[in-house]
Amino acid sequence: MKHCLVFNYGSSTLKYAFFKGLRKLRTATLKAKSVEDCKSIVREVLRTAQRVDLIAHRVVHGMDMDSPMLIDHAGLQKLRELTLFAPLHNTLALAGVEVCIQELPHVPQYAIFDTSFFKDLPFTSRAYALPTELYQKGVKRYGFHGISYSYLLQETARLMKKRVNTLNLIMLHLGSGASVCAVQKGKPIDTSMGMTPLEGLVMSTRAGDLDPGVVLYLLKMGKTPEEVESFLYKECGIKGLTGDGDMRRLIEDARKGVRDAEKALSLYVYRIKKY
Repeated sequence: MKHCLVFNYGSSTLKYAFFKGLRKLRTATLKAKSVEDCKSIVREVLRTAQRVDLIAHRVVHGMDMDSPMLIDHAGLQKLRELTLFAPLHNTLALAGVEVCIQELPHVPQYAIFDTSFFKDLPFTSRAYALPTELYQKGVKRYGFHGISYSYLLQETARLMKKRVNTLNLIMLHLGSGASVCAVQKGKPIDTSMGMTPLEGLVMSTRAGDLDPGVVLYLLKMGKTPEEVESFLYKECGIKGLTGDGDMRRLIEDARKGVRDAEKALSLYVYRIKKY
């Protein structure tokens, strides 16, 4: 029976789990906000592992990839190309993959993409109202948290004792990153995130839906594209409104009557209700 190691790279944590067949042996969630954090954690996990036959990595952005990808030489190059579309998440995953290649070069590795769940989104949900040539070059809505939504869909069907293809659902993924997804007859028909994980709901450090004019304004004020990118991924959302992106602290402060926390929580909830 194969021993499998699974890594899940989030925007603020790194989760891992060991499986023997389908049986979970061990799991942990650790804070990891930088490439160096990820490399250190992955290296330590591999060091303490007694046996690893296969490694699977959650990768946030896979563009139009509709199935898991073997990470061979070509697969590794593809992962490097994909960091352009989700720099916060894919860069962390790439760092973990490269450590695994260094430490266990003969163990097969696979990338499992969040975006694959949304591969059949209808055009009305997939497209932006931009020139067609941009759509053909990949400028379109992909959706994220697909692995989470796939699990929710299957588990809901099990609990309700219904077939997946009979379910009409509104599902939410609420963490440091947050999104909402609509499912009709077991298939996703819309979602709040778009070409990148920046679109949609208010998040821990991301603003969600934003007038593109704000980006133009920041560029005209002298910020570089790299500075704007870092700002939008790391300094907005709940953190921008209150100075701290921790949702647990936000809720505690709101309960205590801290005005900035109350306003931020109201905005967070309003955006969810709006969707």
